[in-house]
Amino acid sequence: MVYVICDICVNWQGDTKIAVVMIRAAKNAGADAVKFQAFQLEQIKNHPQKDFMMKCSLTPETAYELKEASVSSEIEFMCTPMYAEAVDWLEKFVKRYKIREFDSRPLLEEPSRITPLVQRVLDTGKEVIISAQNRPFHDLFLYYHPRIRWIYCMPKYPPSLEEIPFWLIKSFAGYSNHYPDIIAPLTAVIRGAQIIEVHVKPDPKRGLFGRKFPIFDSMVSLSFAELDILVKKIRAVEKMQLELPG
Repeated sequence: MVYVICDICVNWQGDTKIAVVMIRAAKNAGADAVKFQAFQLEQIKNHPQKDFMMKCSLTPETAYELKEASVSSEIEFMCTPMYAEAVDWLEKFVKRYKIREFDSRPLLEEPSRITPLVQRVLDTGKEVIISAQNRPFHDLFLYYHPRIRWIYCMPKYPPSLEEIPFWLIKSFAGYSNHYPDIIAPLTAVIRGAQIIEVHVKPDPKRGLFGRKFPIFDSMVSLSFAELDILVKKIRAVEKMQLELPG
């Protein structure tokens, strides 16, 4: 079955009450996992909204609370570490890791090099999903590593449909989506993606807990209603005969 990762990213606003509601909504929509991020000021120091961003980075304390909420909702808890030391405290919370596209770029250089972050993740012995625009064809160790799942990602917020090379999906294990409509991840599944990662957002019109707020990642995110439709269509595609039998 296609594995659907619901990337909550910074759309939980740094409020664990909102995060818990989003975790439950992801489960109700049929997603397989929810994903958060762990970063330090160094990674976002040039961001114009760095103060807001820092509120949305997981700490050991918030990771514990959101892991418990995920277990309660029977959905996998995941996190993208952006600094190597985060792996140490995330180890007891996750069963696999996700590396963002920006951190995969050094792995694609010639000659390639394993960064401290990726090395630390590989040292855990757990599976790692890595977003990338290409795969390191020049490095057989990384290209064929049995615990690395490479998924295609175009690092543009958002790209146009015409810019996404869907023909390339078959050489990856999956697809990380930045297009604000279900047509892109659904097409990736039809093209063979076995892992789908999509950004999600609460409905800004309805608000949460009686208040409304702007959605930081709105331009690349799906609503939970759209996620529900996407998952249902993915499960329908899984039943289709898309390849020649045998």
